[in-house]
Amino acid sequence: MPTPESDAAEPSAGLPVDRGAPLRPGRHRFRASLAGAALVLLTLLVYLPSLGNGYIWDDDDYVIKNANLRSAEGLWRIWFVPGATRQYYPLVHSTFWLEYQAWQLRPLGYHLDNVLLHALAAVATWRVLRRLGLGKGASWAAAAAFAVHPVHVESVAWITERKNVLMGSLGMFALLAYLRFEPALGAELDVDSGQGEARPRRWGFHGLALALFGLALLSKSIVATLPVLIAVLIWWKRGRLDFRTLLPLAPMVLLALPMGLMTIHMERHSVGARGEAFHLSLVERLLVAGRATWFYAWKLLAPLELAFIYPRWTIDPAAAWQWLFPLAAAATLATLWALRARWGRGAFAACAVFALALSPALGFVSVYPMLYSFVADHFQYVASIALIAAATAGVAQWIGAVAGAHAARVGAAAAVLWLGALAARTMMQTPHYRDAMALWRATLRVNPDSFMVHNNIGHLLMQREDKLEEAMWHFRAAVRANPQFPPAQMNMGVAAMRMNDPIAAEAAFNEAIRLWPEYAAAYANLGSLRLRQLRPRDAAPLLEKALAMGEVEAHGPLGASYALLGQLPQAEGHLRKAVDRSSPNPRYMLALGHVLLEQGGKDREAATCLGKAIQRLPDAAEGYFDLGVALDRLGEGELASGAFAEARRLRPDLILPKAGGAGGPKGATQPESFLGEDLRRDLRKE
Repeated sequence: MPTPESDAAEPSAGLPVDRGAPLRPGRHRFRASLAGAALVLLTLLVYLPSLGNGYIWDDDDYVIKNANLRSAEGLWRIWFVPGATRQYYPLVHSTFWLEYQAWQLRPLGYHLDNVLLHALAAVATWRVLRRLGLGKGASWAAAAAFAVHPVHVESVAWITERKNVLMGSLGMFALLAYLRFEPALGAELDVDSGQGEARPRRWGFHGLALALFGLALLSKSIVATLPVLIAVLIWWKRGRLDFRTLLPLAPMVLLALPMGLMTIHMERHSVGARGEAFHLSLVERLLVAGRATWFYAWKLLAPLELAFIYPRWTIDPAAAWQWLFPLAAAATLATLWALRARWGRGAFAACAVFALALSPALGFVSVYPMLYSFVADHFQYVASIALIAAATAGVAQWIGAVAGAHAARVGAAAAVLWLGALAARTMMQTPHYRDAMALWRATLRVNPDSFMVHNNIGHLLMQREDKLEEAMWHFRAAVRANPQFPPAQMNMGVAAMRMNDPIAAEAAFNEAIRLWPEYAAAYANLGSLRLRQLRPRDAAPLLEKALAMGEVEAHGPLGASYALLGQLPQAEGHLRKAVDRSSPNPRYMLALGHVLLEQGGKDREAATCLGKAIQRLPDAAEGYFDLGVALDRLGEGELASGAFAEARRLRPDLILPKAGGAGGPKGATQPESFLGEDLRRDLRKE
């Protein structure tokens, strides 16, 4: 498929080798620098709207609430404590750690870095395609199409998908280094005959490729297929594989295997890819893979109706039409293989690379997103390059054959129109990622029956007291769409609890636990409900169970339960852990201050704790009351009188001790009354 720049067809390869007259080195480097800068500038311009976006789904786990970003100890945990992050991608979290040190939680920097990394991936893609022999214009156009294609908005505009853009840039540069190492992959090799200019291997580039590949694996393990993809490229170039060309790939395979196995383990045990939804037979997984492959190819060709979450297909091996997808995929590869002598090896190689790069996300391995959809745009971030490059080469060949002497101008005009259309669609898609609500509303327009989307919209609405009814409507819609989805049941329980419907709340929490007996947050919420009902003896076992399952949010209500039961040392321990957080619940700070005061001898610490709490809860009469007692015991009578006066102003029915008289005797704060009323009103699991 020769491009306008090439002057001969390559029937055995199916992709062009640029054999134009060489430029002087200095001029060549200048033109290459301009072309690379143009790719970066194009990417920045197209994704400029994303720089004003905020945080969306999963960004809280990766950035906002990621305590590992706050300290040097956290950086050590990122690398050396498995489970410190939900997925072991330490290089990704290290970039977030550095960014947090630089600009805290301001999202602009995180988004800008994602765009820059995507631009680097595009530059690396361009250099790889040039190294493989694609024409100058075709290789740049293919890289530009990769840079501005709408299916990649999800990877670039979503901070959490730093995994993709970091892995993509490192992986493509690793491939570029390997091309510099392996003579069998150089552009100087004539793919028609498999022969060409002989040159020795440069082992320094092999070491560089291995190091970059290792870093890419530490960003996202889906890049583990790279050694297999390199083998396909060697076959495309030479028409054969042998031990000598495959042996240098062995270290890559040895790096890829443990990272892939670790990811599979963490996806199941840390992320949560387990349960009935993931119990698919091999036949069902084949049906998923076949349909997903065509889905991704179609979205590359026609990037319309893109969605953050696509509908989850119903897999039915008894439905004959569902077998058409894997059979058509197999037939396509078989046909391209059979016609490789006539059409060239390039078409088969491109499709094989596309399928192999997609393979970790085709359903053969369970990943958490399969709970709500079998496909996602970000899964084909790297795989898309193969089809984009093949399509670009094919169009370039056709233009060269039809336009003749005008091929260069016609090709340039076609590229401008094509890239312009893709860029415009990308710029329309980017605002969907402005914030979580904008994302879910946009997704709902494409996928109106998504239980996940309804659940997430309801969760956002539930943060506002005046939107509880609307939130409940979305939770019910989620349950109707998927009655087996525990989070929707649990959120229904939280909404009912906030709407003062404890019967409905208890039923929803119990149903969530029935669906998922290991659902720690559901146990914590049920325990909090018992606590609000002033049933601490019933609440404590549920909260202990939630805590044992890893639900650290249970520390607060569990400490309050022990406080109500009069088990003050136990209460203090759990409440301390509850308030030792970046954004502690001020109600637990009040409870801790109360417990410290009741134990005696900790009045100074109690006063400090209570003072911080009432700064955030200026209407908490019980906090001022306890603060007055603490200050009175410390001999600060004037300040104590002021605190008692404020408590009385907020609660005129309070009976206050005399400051400096009783000395704030133990028991004067009436702990059961104050703490119980406080809990009934405010202590609940968000």
